[in-house]
Amino acid sequence: MIKIDKILRDKKTNGLIYILIAIGVLLMTLGSGFKSDPVSSEKEGSLSRSKEAELILSEIKGAGKVRVMISEEEKDNNSVFNSDNENEDRECSVLIVADGGADSRIKEKIVSAASAALGVKPHKIKVFERKEK
Repeated sequence: MIKIDKILRDKKTNGLIYILIAIGVLLMTLGSGFKSDPVSSEKEGSLSRSKEAELILSEIKGAGKVRVMISEEEKDNNSVFNSDNENEDRECSVLIVADGGADSRIKEKIVSAASAALGVKPHKIKVFERKEK
């Protein structure tokens, strides 16, 4: 069995230990620099939710081409009745532009589907007709 005293007295081993410690500290420092910004990841999440919603809503018969914009804002948290649930601290609204947005029946289907898919109350969803090119 190798004694620890002998290892610590050996200059070559000490140098190796110091190098390994320096590499470990460097890796920990670099690793902490790669954390994502919460604001940018929220925006990315909102964009991917928008793209996913566009794909599913465009499958509704008569909807045609669909564009979706999801807007999220912090709620005013000055109320005495605040809850600790993060989802309730955000207010979400959805803007949808679709080829079939002028037809009230199709508009109703789009609002219903968007509400179910995104978890947004129907009164927070607005659907408009796409402009003709």
